[in-house]
Amino acid sequence: MRYLLRSWVRWLFSARSARTIRRSPALQVEALEDRTTPSVVGVKMIQDIATGSTASNPAYFTEVNGVVYFAATDSSGDRELWRTDGTTAGTYRVADINSNGSSNPINLTNVNGTLFFSADNGTSGRELWKFDGTTVSMVKDIRNGGGSDPRWLVNVNGTLFFTADDGTSGRELWKSDGTETNTVRVKDIREGASSDPRYLINLNGTLFFSADDGGLGRELWKSDGTDTGTQVVKDINSTIQSSAPDWLTVVGGTLFFTAEDGSHGRELWKSNGTEEGTVLVEDILPGSSSSSPQNLTNVNGMLFFSANDGSHGRELWKFDGTTASMVQDIHGSDGSYPAWLTPVNNMLFFVANDGTHGRELWMSNGTSNGTVLVKDINSSGSAGIMYLTNVNGTLFFVAEDDTHGIELWRSDGTTSGTVLVRDIRDGIGNSNPIRLANANNTLFFAADDGSQGVELWRTVVATTLTIISGDNQSTTVGTAFSSPLVVQVLDQFDEPMEDVPVTFTAPISGASATFSNDSNTITVTTGSNGQSSSGALSANTVAGSYQVQATSGSLTAVHFDLTNTPAAAAGLQIVSGNHQSTTVGTPFSNPLVVRLVDQYGNGVGDASVTFTAPTGGPGALFGGINAITVTTDNDGYAQVQAQANVVAGSYQVVVTTGSHLVQFNLHNVAGSLAQVVFRLQPPLEVNAGQPFRVQVQLRDQYGNAIRLANVAVRIVLQSGSGLSGTLVKQTSIYGLATFGDLVLSAPGRYRLVARLGNGLQVISRAIRVV
Repeated sequence: MRYLLRSWVRWLFSARSARTIRRSPALQVEALEDRTTPSVVGVKMIQDIATGSTASNPAYFTEVNGVVYFAATDSSGDRELWRTDGTTAGTYRVADINSNGSSNPINLTNVNGTLFFSADNGTSGRELWKFDGTTVSMVKDIRNGGGSDPRWLVNVNGTLFFTADDGTSGRELWKSDGTETNTVRVKDIREGASSDPRYLINLNGTLFFSADDGGLGRELWKSDGTDTGTQVVKDINSTIQSSAPDWLTVVGGTLFFTAEDGSHGRELWKSNGTEEGTVLVEDILPGSSSSSPQNLTNVNGMLFFSANDGSHGRELWKFDGTTASMVQDIHGSDGSYPAWLTPVNNMLFFVANDGTHGRELWMSNGTSNGTVLVKDINSSGSAGIMYLTNVNGTLFFVAEDDTHGIELWRSDGTTSGTVLVRDIRDGIGNSNPIRLANANNTLFFAADDGSQGVELWRTVVATTLTIISGDNQSTTVGTAFSSPLVVQVLDQFDEPMEDVPVTFTAPISGASATFSNDSNTITVTTGSNGQSSSGALSANTVAGSYQVQATSGSLTAVHFDLTNTPAAAAGLQIVSGNHQSTTVGTPFSNPLVVRLVDQYGNGVGDASVTFTAPTGGPGALFGGINAITVTTDNDGYAQVQAQANVVAGSYQVVVTTGSHLVQFNLHNVAGSLAQVVFRLQPPLEVNAGQPFRVQVQLRDQYGNAIRLANVAVRIVLQSGSGLSGTLVKQTSIYGLATFGDLVLSAPGRYRLVARLGNGLQVISRAIRVV
């Protein structure tokens, strides 16, 4: 009676978090290393195995060589062995073991790449079967015609251990290497009856379990796979009662369990496999009463469990290798009843009731201060949290909040990171996810979406973001692009992932685009094909090339290359080179630069622009010609290098394209003093003694007048004498010297000479004096 009551209490407080998963062959899934889960997580029904509203009730998810095996019922009503690689196409029945009904596979177990399980082919009864990746076969008909009903399948260093009833020896310990010959009973522990081995577990290559040999009662046993090597570890309860070892758990090479020794009640024990090394850890509730440790869980080498010390109620405890201690008194003397203890990233997650929030999600690092409520999921009562499962460092569980019913949740240990994965059954209806199991780095579970019954589901983790269409487009500024930007999100099985938010972001300045919401960014969730479309987008009024980025959670972003092309030319602008001057015959220091622009000021490329200088008088040359046509670059710029011709003076270079025109104002400056000339020659005939007037001009090598003041110019006769007046004059600012009072005194023929101090001179025309 006491044992039945204890079992009922375990079930009541969801002790199945450790007990059922460990004891029920349904969820024997190998532990996987923690990894960081990408931020975009959802769920997907893999296949409607039993079509319509009929439930296939998948169960016993077990990974073997990257494939997940399970039992399911198809539309015919037969329950058989199935497999899935996570995709719809890769999900199918492995074999019809019982062609006349259901074989009901259970106890699925991976032993070095071979799947072992028990099934009933309709002829031999429930026996041990295997699948080697090619063929499904019965390993051995242990109990001919009656079914040996294999249970407690466990892998110990490549050997399968299990219990079976051969019809003669009762339920005893067996082992198998997958062949009929080597599938044998290890030992008849209780001759003539069943020792009923339970809780089989591997500790460093040795099998530990509890069994009843009929004399010592139910005690702790171990086996190396041989008859002589299968022996009781210790008679913990030396009275006629059994110690009934329970909650067998390995932590750091030591076996921990609970047992009753007849004097201390049910307390925490440990064993190294020897009699002397099998000892009481601590009498948590002193005396003959029991603290009844439950939910023994290994968290990175530390043992956590729940226990009742008689003062604080059932609370969370730990054993650090030296001392057992209560982690935190969460709910005073009433007890918080911790359950579903689950390690995630070296932290312990569990369910507890603090007396205020109801049964909610908690976590602990092993210290009182580090033991905290993660989130009050259901503010109006208990969230009914259960099935805590670690998948790559993310905790998944089932809970009910105030609005969604019983659905799948996940948590990273923070309040904000504890969220509903998906409302599988919309509204307050319950999808009731069950049988959560981490297999092939993915959470597999069964759930009911309200229309297709309880079917096979899995979590989907966004892994890839790819461009489908819309890349490498161009459009005129201020107009819409011809196609939207479309991406696709794929999950870890390269299948399209639905309901994933994708954010499209264009630059905030410069050339860019706006979406239908008149913003440079928009978020759109993927559809059933895994695709997300930006919808209509339009170029802004700035021309140029740019990228629109698409992002989704922590996925690698993708980039669309877009170009806004200028509108039609609307104006021609002088950029630089205007109002320059240079010496005749030399290049201007700066090129003449213009820019052709549209109505928004964007440069218009690939347009012909003509530069034209005057054909006579002062002007410019472009490579020896007075007119040249060039093509604007991508930014609308066009330029030429101009050189002054040999004529000094101001002028304009006219630039035209289409109907647009601008003018550069340029000036050619005379060169250095190179010659002197008579700007006003003397008269051909003058009267003797009468004054006459001449002007002398300073010029460069090309004959351009030089503006050079204060240069002394002397007038003398080429020959003879008799010239009087002011014979030396200084040039004005215009380089001009005027002699207004020259007189020749005697008749005859004369020539004047205008001479500079540097030796330059010029001879005038002949003068006849009368």
